[in-house]
Amino acid sequence: MEKRNCTRVKLKADVSVACNGSSFSGELDDICLKGMYVKTSMVIPLSEPVHVTVTVYPYTIGMDAQVIRCGEDGVGLGIYKMTVESFVRLRELIMHEATDPDVVMNEVYKVVSCIV
Repeated sequence: MEKRNCTRVKLKADVSVACNGSSFSGELDDICLKGMYVKTSMVIPLSEPVHVTVTVYPYTIGMDAQVIRCGEDGVGLGIYKMTVESFVRLRELIMHEATDPDVVMNEVYKVVSCIV
């Protein structure tokens, strides 16, 4: 079993992934402050940098990420850069879905370095 160090929540949302000058869509499966799993039929190599836009009404959240896992039905992405506005939206979204929002607030320090 994987040991996670951030609260991950199941969430269905549309995702746009830009990579190497092209873009494609996918579906968000789960997300945390440090990463997400996107269901897609596209194959993206490990360590490939991507720009991700997650759309969950009323939010559009943009972030830069890197492929950290390739699965049979999608990719695991590690977030390494996002704006303060995107971070606040992501945090609010996760807190809304989490069983213990206080734990999410305590995890904020783990991702401070990726906020620009």
